[in-house]
Amino acid sequence: RARPAIAWCVLGILIASYGARTIVRVRDWATADPLYIRMPIDAPRSTRSHEKAAEGYMNLWLKAPKDDPSRPSLIEKAKEHLATALAIDPRNGTAIASKGEILQREGKHAEAAEAFAVAAEILGKEKAFQPVIALLRGQSLLKLGKAEEAFRDFDYYLRQLAKLGSPPDPRGHNFRALALALQGKMAEALP
Repeated sequence: RARPAIAWCVLGILIASYGARTIVRVRDWATADPLYIRMPIDAPRSTRSHEKAAEGYMNLWLKAPKDDPSRPSLIEKAKEHLATALAIDPRNGTAIASKGEILQREGKHAEAAEAFAVAAEILGKEKAFQPVIALLRGQSLLKLGKAEEAFRDFDYYLRQLAKLGSPPDPRGHNFRALALALQGKMAEALP
């Protein structure tokens, strides 16, 4: 008679403790960023977990006010996780693209354009290319004064969006027109 009572008691304790754990985690993981940041703790040798942690830190960095004293540490943590992700898998195209985004935001446009080119090559071979990489690379090329190359990236980006059935992106059209204008092709840029 005592065994079923003990079993029910143990089961009740387990349900209560796991229920409390779930409630705490749901509150912590109400948004994706805390979940992403926790991933490397649970999977330290996973390139994907470090890539997602970097994404979480980058998102927090973007959301933080410009005068927030913790802002620089957020981007540094993102860089650390990207470095770890790339140490685990140097051919992680998504991590390389994220590194390019950080370089671009830091004004290192030549390095960013190179990172985006490498990411595009890797992801293209894996059939996982993301058109936004062409948009970002084009922006860096435009900052470098390479309007013709930038135009090709913007045009490719817009064609890929159309091919995927995505709605037109006004930023892409604006950048493509700007690249044309910088080449002196105003008649083509105006439409």
